[in-house]
Amino acid sequence: MADLFPPLVTAQIDDKPKVDEKVDYSNLPCPVPYEELHREAYMSLKADTFEGLRFDFTKGLNQKFGLCHSVMMGPTEVPSQSPDTTIKIPTAHYEFGANYIDPKLMLIGRVM
Repeated sequence: MADLFPPLVTAQIDDKPKVDEKVDYSNLPCPVPYEELHREAYMSLKADTFEGLRFDFTKGLNQKFGLCHSVMMGPTEVPSQSPDTTIKIPTAHYEFGANYIDPKLMLIGRVM
């Protein structure tokens, strides 16, 4: 019976108290080059409004199976080298999806 259980390991306790290391906040690495900071901030903080249209349609065929269609048309904004301007590229996007939901199984399919 003694061979079934692993031997007990006791934790060793250090008698020396740990000293918190101080972090030099003035010498942290920069995650983004300074020249690209304006562009990164603009892309992160811009509003979620867009030009164009979006249409979503979902139809349940029965309790377990449903279809969905999604259409989006409008420009995609791409930042340019100049910090004050963006380039707008017209785009269109269609997506078809099928969902099968069962108490033991869930299948989700998307085709773009």
